[in-house]
Amino acid sequence: MRWPLPHSSSTQFEAPRNMDTSKFYDKLYSMPARDFPTEWMAEAWGHSEIRANLTYGLSRMVSKIGELAHGADHLDLLARSLSNEQLVQLYIDIRDQSHRFEEEWREEFERAFPKIVSRLPEPYVFPEIDRFLKGEELHVGWARNAWEVDRAREFITSVMARDLEQGGMFWCEPSWLEHLDLCLTRDQLLRLYTEMRDISGRPEQEWRHVFEESFPDCVDHFPKPLDRPEGA
Repeated sequence: MRWPLPHSSSTQFEAPRNMDTSKFYDKLYSMPARDFPTEWMAEAWGHSEIRANLTYGLSRMVSKIGELAHGADHLDLLARSLSNEQLVQLYIDIRDQSHRFEEEWREEFERAFPKIVSRLPEPYVFPEIDRFLKGEELHVGWARNAWEVDRAREFITSVMARDLEQGGMFWCEPSWLEHLDLCLTRDQLLRLYTEMRDISGRPEQEWRHVFEESFPDCVDHFPKPLDRPEGA
């Protein structure tokens, strides 16, 4: 797979000093990545526009499918060309730009860049998040702990809202809602309702009853349904 460019396909790159091409991407794809000398990519990475676009390409794929989705040769070119500090920063940039949970792609990143595994920051959220994503049983109190970390709460809420938006049933599995009822405070459940309403965009009359049946102590406290224009 090639490195995706930003939406403006006409973006031009000034030739890095001492490079024999005025178009970085033309040069990058003119021959196999394994044939490029380490110094070539190391110098290219020093140019902020090239670095930003390469980072964008990786972040975009992680954002879309939760994978780096680039050939081993291209990842190896980065691995042998960038310093440990640059690779760690690349990880942080992908994490912050992709807005995907790290457990979805961290293992792939570690395989591609094994020399910096011990230098990577701890994941923002809990390793057990993959069990949540697979619908597996969670230990008692898991959601209570997760809700104390903003990024974990935001991730879980967004997963539920996307599933609701797409008409899925994952978000409203009885065992999961029972887990939330045991773990979360009333204020946290009310916030979850509001954020799912705002993120999913689904008419509340389609799913409000699930919240009312699952969290009866909150029924009198849920906000009134929004009046949405017809067809909205």
